[in-house]
Amino acid sequence: MASSYPRIGIFWVYQHKLISKSIQLSQASYSSVGIADSNFSHIDVWESEKVYLPECPTLFDSEYQALPRGRILFDKKNNTFSMFADRKIVRSKHYRQMIINAFSLQAQKCIWRTDSHYVVFS
Repeated sequence: MASSYPRIGIFWVYQHKLISKSIQLSQASYSSVGIADSNFSHIDVWESEKVYLPECPTLFDSEYQALPRGRILFDKKNNTFSMFADRKIVRSKHYRQMIINAFSLQAQKCIWRTDSHYVVFS
């Protein structure tokens, strides 16, 4: 069940499921230009915390960059959330809505952007 407070963090999409790690926006710290980001690293969360367990045991020993993934930031000045993600996620209304729901966001405040950093490597 999604929290009622907006969250920022990282995520992956696997077989129409969302795998994520997040913090409430109210707990975030801001950069000097007013951008809130979590300090989560996809590789660390995937390999050390095994965030995909217990729901997706078939992902054990898989690479974090083998699945569509992304990151959510918050821009205080513009009061918007920036979603940087693989294009498969950005182009899918279903995936976008799944992320909006899980992170307790308002769709009209979300800006979706593809980012080469999140391109899937198989």
